[in-house]
Formats: sequence, C-alpha cells, structure tokens
Amino acid sequence: PAATDEEIVNEVIRDLSYDWRELDPEETLRFFALRLADAKLIKMTSQQIIAQGSDFAYMRQLRTELKQ
Repeated sequence: PAATDEEIVNEVIRDLSYDWRELDPEETLRFFALRLADAKLIKMTSQQIIAQGSDFAYMRQLRTELKQ
C-alpha cells in the first residue's frame, strides 16, 4: 500500500539532519535570490523579493512557541 501524506511527512522530519529551528528563512531566501540573480534568472534584488513576496511572522511565532 502507498504511504499516506502523514507518514511521508513524519519520515522526512525524522531524517532531517539539521536543527531547522536555528535556520533563518529570510537568510535562506536571500542566499538563493542572490544565486538566481547571478545566473540572470531573476531581475529583482533579494531585498525586493523579501519585501514583496514573504512574510516570516508565522515562522518567527512557531520558533518562539517551540522553544518554550
């Protein structure tokens, strides 16, 4: 039988080799935006992408709640 979505998610979480709570999603987005700009695949700057296309309030709240 095929694995359910929940089983797949649980397996991925178990296999993560880094502490995702310590990662900064804004820095990650900035890093990849710069790489894409270097390859001339996007024209916006990383700051424009972050300002227009992201809201990290949810991640900040989740990180705060999980630290408690």
